[in-house]
Amino acid sequence: MSKRKDGRIVIAPIGEYYEDLLALSAWASGQSKSMQGSALLRQKLDEIKASIDDAIAQAAKKRGLSPDEVRAKILNGESL
Repeated sequence: MSKRKDGRIVIAPIGEYYEDLLALSAWASGQSKSMQGSALLRQKLDEIKASIDDAIAQAAKKRGLSPDEVRAKILNGESL
């Protein structure tokens, strides 16, 4: 995944089956595929937030850092 200059994120192709499901889901919700994909990604990230936080806490403890320090390093593209 990478960011474009305009701030949009580019992801790898999802395959024909999931592309079709996304098109159908977008149609059913009255949104574009791009808007529906964004909504679905946000929904999934909300669902797994607790496990992400747990992984960050575990990595922080292992390295003697605070979870906030680990988050900052990850978001700044620094290695742990």
